[in-house]
Amino acid sequence: INSSEGMSEGYGRKADIWSLGLMVIEMMDGKPPYSNPGVAIYKVCMTEELPPFPPTLSPDGCAFLGLCLKRNPLERPDAHELRRHSFCDDYIHSTRPSCRGDSSPHHHHHGNNNNNNN
Repeated sequence: INSSEGMSEGYGRKADIWSLGLMVIEMMDGKPPYSNPGVAIYKVCMTEELPPFPPTLSPDGCAFLGLCLKRNPLERPDAHELRRHSFCDDYIHSTRPSCRGDSSPHHHHHGNNNNNNN
């Protein structure tokens, strides 16, 4: 569900940012912020109420969601700005794989690869 302003302006990158905020909530809670689609549409389009933030979310995470879920799409940051947010920075640096070692793909064949039909 996109914000009402995003819906009136059409779908675009700012709507993607709104959706990212909802995805963070869903990943943290294990369920979408609004379980009933009718309630979701009403809350997003007819009220100023934001979805509840997960209680275990850090202050940085709450600030990140606050940016993603700005009602006015023009006030939302773009993906590059969000990438520099400390909420993303801590996560990306802690999960980035090492670039050491052989990065070439290895193909392993299992089973009978005999192409003879005799």
